[in-house]
Amino acid sequence: MKGKTNKYDKTNFFNLIELFPEQLVEADAIAQKKTFKLDRPVSNVVICGMGGSGIGGKLVQNLTKSTATVPITTHGDYSLPGFVNEHSLVCCVSYSGNTEEILSAYKEAKKRNCQVLSITSGGKLLEWDKTAIQVPAGYPPRAALAFLFVPLLHALSQSKLVPDYSISLKQSIVSLHKNQSKLQKTAQKIVKQIGKKMPIIYGTALFSDAAYRFTTEFNENAKVLAHYHVIPEHNHNEISAIPNTKNAFYILLREQNEPAQIQKRFEFVKKLIKTKNFHEEKFNGESALENLLTAIHLAAWTTYYLAIQHKQDPNAIPLITQLRKELAK
Repeated sequence: MKGKTNKYDKTNFFNLIELFPEQLVEADAIAQKKTFKLDRPVSNVVICGMGGSGIGGKLVQNLTKSTATVPITTHGDYSLPGFVNEHSLVCCVSYSGNTEEILSAYKEAKKRNCQVLSITSGGKLLEWDKTAIQVPAGYPPRAALAFLFVPLLHALSQSKLVPDYSISLKQSIVSLHKNQSKLQKTAQKIVKQIGKKMPIIYGTALFSDAAYRFTTEFNENAKVLAHYHVIPEHNHNEISAIPNTKNAFYILLREQNEPAQIQKRFEFVKKLIKTKNFHEEKFNGESALENLLTAIHLAAWTTYYLAIQHKQDPNAIPLITQLRKELAK
């Protein structure tokens, strides 16, 4: 099923996924060379990004929610939240540099006299912001996660807004290299179980954005609908629908050392799901960052193999391309 020889993988998307650990190394090198300093203290951080350019910000927010020195929020719209002002740092992340929502947010941030950090490979955003962190071009945005996540995390760390994750990142890269083949085999196992069922992903709070990433990768790579929810919030609403949900396959993203109450909640959910209708993956890395990146990488492999099973080109996104053309008229 390797993309190097598969007729449905017309652009060797397989290789882009396989290179994720190397991309993290390259992204770290780019981040280390760039110095980002705040002109003045900030009271909040707003990270703006859409689609594949937005997931990096979500990961940063989730990873640092208990350690950030100021509130960090993510935003995906043309306008900025009302609280954003001269005491805000607005991070504008657009891989292409031409994402219209992010360009609009950038202009508004400047009007409000915010400090701005831009990350892009080119386009108008690079033209407008000469201090932007420039990353390599030529990737589909969802396959450029390393370049949109690592420099952002490092810049915020340089500004003392979040801790330094350099050691955890290096450990994560080693682990991803070591476990590449294992993750591929796990992904292939999951895909065989999914078949033509709808994937539903449940995760702990740590894996909320990894679960979201699974969903969007199922959408873009495999061209199938998918859904996700987070435990424990799931137990206050969606749990009621499980017995009446047909033709679904559940992927459970769990931490090895979960709190006892979270364990009980997952075990109850598992009782509601038929034995052959779920895959449970417990992550036991050296750090939260390693667990997150491993889950993200598993999502890439799983959705890639499902795309091939469904005879889809994992790289092609014709409807998104068509919409962009319509919006440009």
